[in-house]
Amino acid sequence: MGSIECEIPVIDISPWLDGSGRDDVVDKIRGACITYGFFQLVGHGVPIALQHEAFNCAKRFFSLPLEEKMALAKDPWTGRGYEMSGSQALQAGETPDTKEAFRIGRDVPPDDPNYGTYLYGRNVWPNLPENEFKIPMTEYRKHMLRLATEIMKILACGMPGSATIFDEFMSDPVASVKLLHYPPQEKVGGATLGAGAHKDFGAITLLLQHPGQEGLEVLHPAQDSWIPVPTTEDTFVVNIGDVLNAWTNGHYRSVLHRVINKDTSDRYSIPFFYDGTMSTMMTSINDVSGGSRIEKTVGQHFQDSFGRADLKA
Repeated sequence: MGSIECEIPVIDISPWLDGSGRDDVVDKIRGACITYGFFQLVGHGVPIALQHEAFNCAKRFFSLPLEEKMALAKDPWTGRGYEMSGSQALQAGETPDTKEAFRIGRDVPPDDPNYGTYLYGRNVWPNLPENEFKIPMTEYRKHMLRLATEIMKILACGMPGSATIFDEFMSDPVASVKLLHYPPQEKVGGATLGAGAHKDFGAITLLLQHPGQEGLEVLHPAQDSWIPVPTTEDTFVVNIGDVLNAWTNGHYRSVLHRVINKDTSDRYSIPFFYDGTMSTMMTSINDVSGGSRIEKTVGQHFQDSFGRADLKA
């Protein structure tokens, strides 16, 4: 299985956002999700200065001493916190992934009806000045949630039947920013699996790549070959996850992707995972052909998926 020269579609979402060409955007995104399961998004309105600051936050956090990061170790029930390098193996049979990560979600207060249920809880924050981490990362997550919500509406419009199909799923979504750091490779020409070949567990992922730090590859479904995804400033890479693949019975594709890390310097990327309301029941749609049928809550799907990927101590 090799690599091929093929481009993931680039789609401008601004005609949807300003109302000047909504049907055209729906058609383009639907086509990309049916064919590739991936597309590149421009015209999104997320301030570029905020994108840059999010990367600065990642660098500040991962520069902290290991003991400070480990004090914020991920709570497997809420999903928040720090994951050290080697704690996850996304590709079965391969060595653990080399990345380290820090996840931030909605800070759910104790008086919230969902507080304490799976993936709903409080964030943990590093000992950094608030204006150097907590405030900009909270603002970045707010912008990303707004953008992901618009993409979910577009995907609903691209489905047969009612455009309200995902409304319950979108009512109280689990949606999180995950800062990722891949350590440098020791020699030029070396390569490791920064993240093994995998499909994302959730509904959609919006990935911000650091310009000049390539490594993401997508498996072309029809040709069984890997497509390198370029790193372009002010562009998000969007992909379908397993939730929508199963729910739409394969109408929208969730495809394998991986990170091949060849950098001799530190590599950073920032995915935003839109995972939806955990209590929503996923039932495969009957009038679309394709994937395997499923009937379970979103929360049960995530507990099953994380249990397979997280390495046990």
